[in-house]
Amino acid sequence: MNIRYLAALASALILFGCAPAPTDYAAEMKPALDAFVEAWNTGDVDKLDASTTENFMRTSPAGMEADSREAMKGVMTALRASYPDARVVITETRYDADRAFLNWTFTGTNTGPGDMPPTGKPVQLNGYTVTHFDGDRIAHEEVYFDVLSWMTQLGATLTPPGG
Repeated sequence: MNIRYLAALASALILFGCAPAPTDYAAEMKPALDAFVEAWNTGDVDKLDASTTENFMRTSPAGMEADSREAMKGVMTALRASYPDARVVITETRYDADRAFLNWTFTGTNTGPGDMPPTGKPVQLNGYTVTHFDGDRIAHEEVYFDVLSWMTQLGATLTPPGG
């Protein structure tokens, strides 16, 4: 072997062999996310105690916001009352240092009481959530989805303004 080849190989080993291993953010955040999704899918809101901070915040369209863990339990309970068969499926997840980015699909049939009378109609919504962490717990959730699609699936119609 020639000396240049050995020098290049030694340099590469030193350069790449000493680099720190990448942080596995998924390993840190996934347990809380799994418990959070399980709470949505089962209605067991007590799972939020271990997966969210006490001062948890949620921003969302359609009035489903929360300014504490207890308020979030109310949001979940109310939505599951309106959609007893509610199901959230995470379709894609990306992790960063203190947040996770989730694509999800919500399905459910509007058979229970809520802000409006039940329609008996099924809905399927795709959405996106940015979930911010404080340590190993969810501190803030930013939820995005198409409210118009949701309302039209329930049978609502738009009336253009007169004029």
